[in-house]
Amino acid sequence: MDSRKIANALEQRYPSPPLHLDSQVLPQVEDLMPKVLMNSAPLVLPRIPRDVLNEASVEYFERTREKRFGMPLGELEKSDQGGENAWKGLEGLMREMAELLKKEREGPFFLGKTG
Repeated sequence: MDSRKIANALEQRYPSPPLHLDSQVLPQVEDLMPKVLMNSAPLVLPRIPRDVLNEASVEYFERTREKRFGMPLGELEKSDQGGENAWKGLEGLMREMAELLKKEREGPFFLGKTG
């Protein structure tokens, strides 16, 4: 949250090395990422309490995500937003992201060799 505001503040305080916030590809990536995150949520979020979090963190994580999505994570995972539908929704977005990466011929990152 507020990543762009934080990046702007960092660039202002510490201009060297530059963060390249004026890059032409950055607005395209910033537009795609929320869509990728929302489409991947039914695939990724239900696994976090099962596979990543310690027991003390599970209740809070599940409660706050249930509030955000209007259903428990287990239901989100099994809903029509999850499974193959989630993968289908991600397919086009990942193609767009791959095309943005291919535009940069000097390296594997959106901004070239060093990111």
